[in-house]
Amino acid sequence: MRGSLMVGVLVLGVLSAAAQETPTYRESDNPFQEDLPFELGQPLSLLADVGGLRLATLTIRPRGEVQAGSPATCEVQVTGSNQRDAKVEVDVALLLEDEGGKGIDRIHLEPFKVKAGRDFSESAKVSVQGSALLSAKRIYVYIEVR
Repeated sequence: MRGSLMVGVLVLGVLSAAAQETPTYRESDNPFQEDLPFELGQPLSLLADVGGLRLATLTIRPRGEVQAGSPATCEVQVTGSNQRDAKVEVDVALLLEDEGGKGIDRIHLEPFKVKAGRDFSESAKVSVQGSALLSAKRIYVYIEVR
């Protein structure tokens, strides 16, 4: 009896912790637009729901060393899930900004499709000026869902 009670308490604790880990998505207009602090290689938490398309994270990771004055190859990754009953097309544009808010480089991903009821992790290889990546302090994120 005592063993069953301990197992029950343990299961409740695990379920409670799992429930607290589920992120809360805030509703957003289409297109989603937000200006966020930027740190190269670190994921940005979007946690926006654009009419049933949940945007979780966006990350720009350099592939190799980033040097001022040279282009850098980066991987841009967008993650989330499509809660809709239909396939959607997603268009992503990013504007890297310096600490004063001045635009220093623009990244546009090829539009991609996400099937209904599916999680997604879309990655694209892009070329960005190394000096822009090194001096960027903010990023303006524009994501349109069609």
